[in-house]
Amino acid sequence: MSMKDDFTVWANKVKRFLNSEECLSIMKVDHKKGVFKVLDIIESHYDPYHEGYIPSEQEVKDIKEVAHMIFSVLEEIPISEDISYFILSLIHVLSTWNGNVWKDADFLLKLQYLERHVKNELTISESIVTLDKSAERLRGTVKGSNPPSLKISEHYFNLLEGE
Repeated sequence: MSMKDDFTVWANKVKRFLNSEECLSIMKVDHKKGVFKVLDIIESHYDPYHEGYIPSEQEVKDIKEVAHMIFSVLEEIPISEDISYFILSLIHVLSTWNGNVWKDADFLLKLQYLERHVKNELTISESIVTLDKSAERLRGTVKGSNPPSLKISEHYFNLLEGE
């Protein structure tokens, strides 16, 4: 199977989710458009006349933004089987493109982290960092509104932080 054929198979899986009902409930319209734009950018890089092509700064920025959007989705909502399948399919598209076109080791590491996160295979240290970030976001939410039940939670977080 050629790289373009492989891309087409995986891109179709991503597009199927983007056109689903579940996508409408979790993804902002701008993010959805961003994913479609990135798929178009990546597809253009697999055309034969683009061999040896170096992506522009804007293309790389757009692709990085989509990867960041995936991370945001992971932090904000429960991951259903369909969402997991979508994210893993998109990660495959981005990883393959990175391996064939951009060849950025840091970006690959971020994609591998996202994949482990979706598959619930984070290392202990990665889990701790993820939980710290979640606690930080929760603390920001707690400080913004302070009903009595959250005051207890805030006290509990402060106790945990002191340990």
